[in-house]
Amino acid sequence: MQHYEILQRLCVTPRWAGMQTSRTESVMEHKALVMMYTHLLTHETKNYEEYMGLAIAHDCEEAITGDLKYSFKNEKVIEFAEKAVYALLNYLPPYECELLRNSLDKNYVILCADRISSAHFWINEKNMGNINFADGNQMYKSIEEVISLMKECKFENIIIERAEKTLLTFTKLKI
Repeated sequence: MQHYEILQRLCVTPRWAGMQTSRTESVMEHKALVMMYTHLLTHETKNYEEYMGLAIAHDCEEAITGDLKYSFKNEKVIEFAEKAVYALLNYLPPYECELLRNSLDKNYVILCADRISSAHFWINEKNMGNINFADGNQMYKSIEEVISLMKECKFENIIIERAEKTLLTFTKLKI
């Protein structure tokens, strides 16, 4: 599988498996939001380039697995997704592979950006009247959990402050 084939698959793979949505969001659209939120959280930090590299790689395995809803994930599904990630590593330049292998501890920032991106979609769905997205409390809690993990891991204060500010913004929007 070539780079362009991975990108093409991500452009046509829909997100939110098993959920009825008002608008289809592709995995590539989600990746773009994760990259944007990663940039907003980490610009002017010492590991900015590393974070952005991880954001670019985020969810690439879904070119093979498709979008997997977390409640459906079990050990076999997670093992399959991990194999897909390693299969995709064969198509990346060696420096990108090393970046990904050596940066797993920084994934909390990407996870936070991922949850913020999901909250972004959630707000839009709720605003369009989709009752499947009416309760945003679980979304808040998932972002708060990641922020707590980043605090425990002693991430740079500026990243934590930006994440908390984003959460506060969503709180004001009352998802």
